[in-house]
Amino acid sequence: MDFTGRDVDGRLDELSQRILLDGAVCKQVCRLVRRSVKDGCVPVTFCAGRIPALGSISGHAMGKVEAGTLSVTDASSACLIWLDLFGNMDSRIASYLQYLTRCPAAFLLHELFPQKPKDLPGFEWIRPWLSVTRAAVIGLQDPSHNEIQFLEEKGIQYCTVDNLVSRGAEECITAALMAINPRNDLPVHLVINVFALDLTAAPDAPPEVGGKILVQDMLIVLDAVLHSGKAD
Repeated sequence: MDFTGRDVDGRLDELSQRILLDGAVCKQVCRLVRRSVKDGCVPVTFCAGRIPALGSISGHAMGKVEAGTLSVTDASSACLIWLDLFGNMDSRIASYLQYLTRCPAAFLLHELFPQKPKDLPGFEWIRPWLSVTRAAVIGLQDPSHNEIQFLEEKGIQYCTVDNLVSRGAEECITAALMAINPRNDLPVHLVINVFALDLTAAPDAPPEVGGKILVQDMLIVLDAVLHSGKAD
């Protein structure tokens, strides 16, 4: 894939301008979250779309490194809970737009980082901070066989919307936290895609992306992470 984005005259095309804008937004979010974490605060970031999560997670990690509570070389020293419709990690996708909107977490996982598209202008500063063994996805909606196979092959914890209904959100989040943070000694970064919630909670969501995750299930997940004492 070629994302250098320059035509024969060296001018940036429209897609590359969007890439640069996404990268700039993520970098700014990263700076703000980094400063907040370094100062000992717990940042809460509300963004439209999944891409800014690259900035919030990176800023979280950088702030922890600067505070001396996270190792820059140890990918197993922080955890990720991602509440969303999709796994957001499978990098076997053809286009840039699909890549950033459907698998942004792949940028941040050591095992998947080498597979990301090269030469994405605006994202040169991105580096992996996490390991697949410390990541969990909750709320998958009608996942394909390939998506489930990918998650299982990589050892990434997951549960579907059907699991939330049959097992209950409390059991699902408890199992996820036990799997990725068994000693409850690592910081946890929680990402919630509002558009993954049922449409009564996200009335402005486009019809094609409306989710089935109930608000009460989202609150149970949030409460469990907060009560673990490791939410950052």
